[in-house]
Amino acid sequence: MWTKICGVKSLETVRKIIPLGPDALGINRYKGSSRYLNRARATEIASLIRNSTKKIDLTAVYVNSPVERLFQDYQLFKPDIVQLHGDESPDYLSQLDSLPVRVMKAFRVTDTWPETDLSDYNCWAYLLDSYDPSNYGGTGKVAPWEAIAAIKTDKPVVLAGGLTPENIQEAIRQVRPWGVDVCSGVETDGKKDPVKIVEFLKKIEMAGDKNGD
Repeated sequence: MWTKICGVKSLETVRKIIPLGPDALGINRYKGSSRYLNRARATEIASLIRNSTKKIDLTAVYVNSPVERLFQDYQLFKPDIVQLHGDESPDYLSQLDSLPVRVMKAFRVTDTWPETDLSDYNCWAYLLDSYDPSNYGGTGKVAPWEAIAAIKTDKPVVLAGGLTPENIQEAIRQVRPWGVDVCSGVETDGKKDPVKIVEFLKKIEMAGDKNGD
């Protein structure tokens, strides 16, 4: 299962995480986030990932950013994936067509959230997260798994929202996502915890064994 560790903030942390083998690492370019990285630090961390491995998808996370900012960032650190975690419109996504990246559009899901407009978004994958009226992700709130499991789409679905080593197996059992995205669930005192990341990845592997995947 594709697994992304989001919100890495330091070179030291990234050096510890890379050998653990996640599929993707996320760098947050949203200034409203406690995990925000300025352009210089984002470029520095991206260079470390690029020079260490070709197997990790470098993911840059944005919230309602000007399109020009994404193009400028691409020239500097060339993310593999652009994650749009705000209120970006289908037209906004169409402006990224010339950018050679995979686009993952995030949605904050409620129990009554309609999915009828998902097909309007021309993207590679959907990231489905928990809803918070004042925050764009990273809150630690568990997403409504039943509502997400009912969504019908032929695109990859990446589950986010309050995932932890303790609940990841049940989340996979209920939702059957293509991938998962974890942030605060593998942190201790606001910092990524390699021990929790190892446990999280191990639980995912065990869930796959149980399901015969």
